Amino acid sequence: EMEVAMVAGRAEATAEVEMVVVRVEATEGAVMEAARVEATAEVEMEVAMVEATAEVEMEAVRGEATAEATAAEEMGAATAVATEVVEKAVATVAAAMAAM
Repeated sequence: EMEVAMVAGRAEATAEVEMVVVRVEATEGAVMEAARVEATAEVEMEVAMVEATAEVEMEAVRGEATAEATAAEEMGAATAVATEVVEKAVATVAAAMAAM
């Protein structure tokens, strides 16, 4: 009877240890999963930051292109005015020479 009780006690103690091991494994699994979720969230944040940076850079490029186009238009208009002034001056000189 004593031996049976000792064996039963050992079996109970073994079962308790096994339960603790199962709990520890489950906790480790949960911790690993949380770490994976955290890492995924970090990667997603990094991707979002890179996308936002790319958008800002694209906006800056668009702004530069618009400024360049505006400057080209203004240069074109200034060139047209300068050409007109030169043509009038040439016509005036030609008229003055013809009147001599």
